Amino acid sequence: PTPEEEFGSLRKAFIEKYGEKSIWTILDEEKELEDIKEKKLRLQQ
Repeated sequence: PTPEEEFGSLRKAFIEKYGEKSIWTILDEEKELEDIKEKKLRLQQ
């Protein structure tokens, strides 16, 4: 397959797994979760 076709199938697999969200949205959400955890830890100390 051409690189374009390969990328297309990777993209399709990604969308099937995560829905239409972009990778950046998912990374941002994970970072936000980490930030929230850190703030909670600081408050508990």
